Amino acid sequence: PKWIKKDLLDQVKNTLDYLYAESGEQPILLIDESHLLKEIILDEIRLMTNIHFNTKKAITIILIGHTQLQKMISLSINDSIKCRVGISYHISSFNSQETNKYIKFRCGAAGNKTPPFTDDALITIHQLSKGVTKTINKIVNLSLLCGYNKNEKIITGEIVQSITNEL
Repeated sequence: PKWIKKDLLDQVKNTLDYLYAESGEQPILLIDESHLLKEIILDEIRLMTNIHFNTKKAITIILIGHTQLQKMISLSINDSIKCRVGISYHISSFNSQETNKYIKFRCGAAGNKTPPFTDDALITIHQLSKGVTKTINKIVNLSLLCGYNKNEKIITGEIVQSITNEL
């Protein structure tokens, strides 16, 4: 019912008002996987951007998603939200050198200064992932698990290739 929607928006406004009054800082709403949102939900988010305190916006909304999100927002049905987008940024897929650096960085963050991947494994990881970080992470994790199960200390291209059914 519409009256519930109005009550919810009033609750959001009151909460934002409280947060602003308590800290003087602007709350941020971060929505990951935003490409999965329906148009009606995007419109509800747009309504939240109408809330102001004096002349200041009450909330900053950050939408994070795949490239489908940009396509969805660019549709004419979403013109009202498109007008409110202050910044749009697209992160490109990694090339093979960037994929290798990324894997080395992640291994280093986990305490392994020398990644246990052969050059062939790194090439295979890049080819399978197409340079997409979430896919790189999944392939690396599955490859390490597979190598562990086989008592292998070095991950080869063959080991990486063996996990493709799990993707």
